[in-house]
Amino acid sequence: MPKVFDRSAGLRNRSRDLLLGTAGAGAADARDLVRELLDHGLDGRRTARPDGDVVLAVSELVTNALRHCAGPARMRVVTREDGLLVEVHDDSQHPARPRDAHSDGTGGYGLHIVEALADRWGNRRTPRGKAVWALFVWE
Repeated sequence: MPKVFDRSAGLRNRSRDLLLGTAGAGAADARDLVRELLDHGLDGRRTARPDGDVVLAVSELVTNALRHCAGPARMRVVTREDGLLVEVHDDSQHPARPRDAHSDGTGGYGLHIVEALADRWGNRRTPRGKAVWALFVWE
């Protein structure tokens, strides 16, 4: 698994970063990191969503970034007071938005899935592109 950067400072705002694509990790590595955190790294806290829902939403965010950006992306997972925040940063300036699904079933479902599974989600511009985020609140 590619190098994971751990910025721990107790449970409050502890984060993990993972480089994605272009010689970095892919969606499978992102899912593994989130599973590890859900299983062992949240000091007994649980999200209000089942673990599988969180992992699926993360997979969709990462897949979208790798599919729609030109360069490498980065995933950041932050444990906050209100929940687990997942941010996927990429180099695209285009805001992420749900779109119509392809009639052949090959795409267009990702952000609809994130919207259904996360408690909140959105995106924001960054100096190098954008960050698409999803928040999963604690039980």
